[in-house]
Amino acid sequence: MKKQYGYAVIIVLSLAAAAIMSAASCTPRQGFYKVHGVYVYGNVVKHPHLITVADIEKRVRAGQLASHKIGPLPRITAFKGVTGTYYYEAVLLQDVIGPIIAQVSPPLQYRRAQRISITAWAPDGFGAVFSWGEMFNSNHATPVYLAYKTSKAGTNEELHYLKVSEGAAFRLVVPTDKTNDERSVKWLQRLIIGLAH
Repeated sequence: MKKQYGYAVIIVLSLAAAAIMSAASCTPRQGFYKVHGVYVYGNVVKHPHLITVADIEKRVRAGQLASHKIGPLPRITAFKGVTGTYYYEAVLLQDVIGPIIAQVSPPLQYRRAQRISITAWAPDGFGAVFSWGEMFNSNHATPVYLAYKTSKAGTNEELHYLKVSEGAAFRLVVPTDKTNDERSVKWLQRLIIGLAH
């Protein structure tokens, strides 16, 4: 029985690794990464799966998600200051992952939910961490957006799907962070939703 369980774990981990690898490929000459979607998994995710821009837009058209226009929003880093001002089209990450967390069985009680973290990773090793309390249990919850379109303010540029150089297919946008570029993960590849034991 233990051996069978061990084989099952190996198979699941292998499938997860294959999905993650297929979600992104590096274009090293440009220093950019071609990512086709974000893979959502973790110990509170019942059905790990890949989210694509097509999936998000389909849910927006069906009224399952709300699309938000954000901006003009300056992109601020800790060392360089403002590096540009942009508009985005995005959905709230809370709206995307909230139903996923709700599917956990048995349902998470308040005390257990407080131990959930959401970790976002890009293939270049850049990442950001958000807590369940920060995103879901606050009168002033941190809005975390999953952006898939952008345009630069002060130009005639129209909103367009993120290019590879801009962090396609998704980038995170956290408008309320003082240095909001520090958790703006480009080439978002993985979202790990985990419960600390």
